Amino acid sequence: MAKKKILSDLYHSVFCTQCAMIYENGLPVEEGLILLSEQDSIIDFKSILNQYKVDNDLLRALKDTNQFDDLFLSSFEVATQIGKEESILKHLSNFYLRKSQNKNDLKELLTLPFILFSILIIILNVLSLVILPIFQSIFINLGGSYPLWINVLMKSLNIISSVGLISLIMFVVWAVIISIRKVNHPEKEDVIDLILGFIPKSVYKSDLAYFTFLVEIMMESGVSHHTALSLVFDHLPKRDLYRKLKSVHLDENDNLIDLILKADIYPSFAQNSIRLAYKSGNLESTLRNISISTQVDSEKVIEKAFSRIEPIVLVFLAFGVGSVLLSLIIPLLQAMQTLGF
Repeated sequence: MAKKKILSDLYHSVFCTQCAMIYENGLPVEEGLILLSEQDSIIDFKSILNQYKVDNDLLRALKDTNQFDDLFLSSFEVATQIGKEESILKHLSNFYLRKSQNKNDLKELLTLPFILFSILIIILNVLSLVILPIFQSIFINLGGSYPLWINVLMKSLNIISSVGLISLIMFVVWAVIISIRKVNHPEKEDVIDLILGFIPKSVYKSDLAYFTFLVEIMMESGVSHHTALSLVFDHLPKRDLYRKLKSVHLDENDNLIDLILKADIYPSFAQNSIRLAYKSGNLESTLRNISISTQVDSEKVIEKAFSRIEPIVLVFLAFGVGSVLLSLIIPLLQAMQTLGF
């Protein structure tokens, strides 16, 4: 079967919701797939249905379509083993929906600064490379001369505009290359993920929210501690949080909660809440709340970081336009004085 593109987080969420409804309503899997295959969708329900008829195994059918990511397939495999398909599919649906919404919000946050920066670079290059040279030529032909500080200002403006234009072109080329790589290798990070790498605090909190969700899924599924630890480490991004968790020494009988408590990765309030919830048997809902609150904290860090970009870009824009105006007005005033105006 030809390899298909991995579904987006939004379509993962849609599929999880639809499959959860099949299990919730007690429909036979094949009958539910027949109903879903009658609709037009990016999700290849017909291939899933045809493969399911051959093997009578939904998990194998989903794997063979090559449209689902490893987290979904691993979680669904656990769900089928313990008979909690409906519950885990609902958790996965909420997770993928939240992940999709977060990525859309990030794109909106990045769009305005990028547009402002592009406008700044275009304006500076037009002024410094087109308008100023014409005015300089006219002014020099009239016998005028520029003060030293004006020359320094104009050269600085030319350097800034040239460097900015080169940087803009390099960023666009880089983004195109990363996007093409993402299409060919869905497991790779996309442009948004790589840009967020420059905000370590946000990346850490986002990974922490993701880790909390994985732990919640593992606790809900009731898998063995050894399997749960393996699945969590297999799917957690190999960044600061992963390295911090890997450095924790675990005894033979330790489980995921022991890992959390020993690693001390949450704020003290959340850490104590997990400890109390574990003892009281209310761990799943506590982890769900912590996962959501940690993701919200991550979003606030990102918003705060990008909210600072816009004023910085506006300041540079004001500096560039102001420099050009000075380079035009001061020589113009000198020429008017020379001509007796």
